[in-house]
Order: sequence, then structure tokens, then C-alpha cells
Amino acid sequence: MARQPKLAIPPLLPLEYCRIDRAARLLGCEESDLLHWGAIGAIALWANFDGENNSALVIDRGLEHRAVTDHGTEYVINNLASYIPIRDVRQEDDSIDGAFFAYLKGFWRVGQTYLKRFENQHTSQDSFYATVKDEKNITVFAFSGGKNLNKVINRLTIPANDESPPRELAQNDLWIMRDGLMLVHLHINSGEPIPINMDDKEIDNPHSLIERHHMSSPHPVTERHAVNRESVLAAAIHIKHQWPKECGDTARQWAEQLDLHAHQYWSDGLPPLSREAIERLLSSAMKDGKPHKKS
Repeated sequence: MARQPKLAIPPLLPLEYCRIDRAARLLGCEESDLLHWGAIGAIALWANFDGENNSALVIDRGLEHRAVTDHGTEYVINNLASYIPIRDVRQEDDSIDGAFFAYLKGFWRVGQTYLKRFENQHTSQDSFYATVKDEKNITVFAFSGGKNLNKVINRLTIPANDESPPRELAQNDLWIMRDGLMLVHLHINSGEPIPINMDDKEIDNPHSLIERHHMSSPHPVTERHAVNRESVLAAAIHIKHQWPKECGDTARQWAEQLDLHAHQYWSDGLPPLSREAIERLLSSAMKDGKPHKKS
């Protein structure tokens, strides 16, 4: 029976993830080695946001795929990451679908630009960007702190005094997942270079990403909201024509009549918008003939 070649390092513990200092001890390498492989894109290094409120600018192009939990407040990206929107991001008077100021939860992959800073400076970073991919391979972006995000905040309608300050990311805040551990373990034993994954494109400018996101084709959520507003306005016009006195002179009275006669327009007997949203929509239409953007 052929003898098995002796491994340079022992087999790995069955850990799903660990901090990079623990990983370095398990792998028989230095933390700086792991930072180097992360900085060149050979492995993924992660930040864990569980147990704290870290606010960031989130851009989610796959919003229609998200499961929503915790009474409709938490948007789940995958089994390790989610976010809780605080408020929408707006450009001038228009909201940008899929862009939020939000609290991050779970594990998010830290961008290579900031791993390069760790590799070169070995100091905490007061700004960073991170990404997560869902099961459909759609990337969700998050930006926290720094000059680029401050420029976005100044141009967009985002209050600068948010509920929690941006997190300062330290080297000991970086984690590695089991697939990364196994990859490094394999290549330390073989001595072969770790291949660089070219699928993850580096994004370092949240403003340009928002511009591209905002100028792209209509988001499915946007289209659904537009259809809902159209059906509500059509029903409201018909009700105003049929029962003008009952609709009165205020948006509230008009909305009450829409609720009362909703069974005539929708199969489930319920308008597709909330009562508050309908009142805002009708009030805006009565004021200047334009639909309320947030209805």
C-alpha cells in the first residue's frame, strides 16, 4: 500500500468561520499573509456586524427577491447576511429604488481596496465598503464612512446625524469562512499560487454606483408601485364622479370613500396602497396634479 504524503500542516478543525488571527495559527502562517491574499482577491475576508447597529449606505439591485422577516423590517440576502433599512435614499425629490441607509447584520465581504490598506498600514479603517451575494448571484453593496460616502450624503437627502456612527474596522474584526480556510490550507500544502477570482469587480465609488443604479432600467419594485398608484388613481376618479358630495373637499374624505367602495375595484376588497399612502397620493394630486413619489 502506497504511503500517503505527509502534510505540511495538520487537518483543519471543522470550523465554519473564525477570525484571521485564529486562522493564521491553524494554518501555520501570518495574519499578514491572509491580508495579502485578501488584498489581491485570492480569498474573501469578512466583517461580522451581528450584535451591533452599524449604519451604512446599502444598494440592493435584487430587492424583489428579498425575504422580509422581523415584522417586515429585516431584508434577508442569504443565510449569513441581512440589513434593516432606516430610511430611503433620495436624489433631489426622487427616491432611488433599492438604495437605503441601513443597519448591517451578519457577515459582509470587505472590499479589496480596504484590505490593501490593512496590508500596507496595519491600522484601523474609518471607512470601508463590503458586498454580499444572494442565491441568484446578485451583489448587494454597502458603504460605511469615508470621503466618498460623505460626498454622497451631501448630494443626496440623507441626514448626516444618523442613529449610529459608521463603524471603525480593525484588523481583528476580519473573519475568514471555511471555504477560504480550505483553499489556503490546500495551497500551503501544495505550494501552488492561489488563483485570483476575477468575477468580483472592485467598486470604490458609491456615487458612481448610485448614478448607474439610478439610470438603469426601471426596477421591478418601481414598476409595481407605479401600477398600484395608477389603479388607485383610476378608482379614485371614478368614485369622485359617482359620489362627489361624499368625497368632500379633502384627501381624507376622498380616501375614506375609496376604502368604503374598494370591493368594487379590487378582488380582495383592499386597495393596493395603505390608507396613509392613498391620502398622500390624493393630497398631492389635488395640490399640483402630480403623484406623491412615496405613495
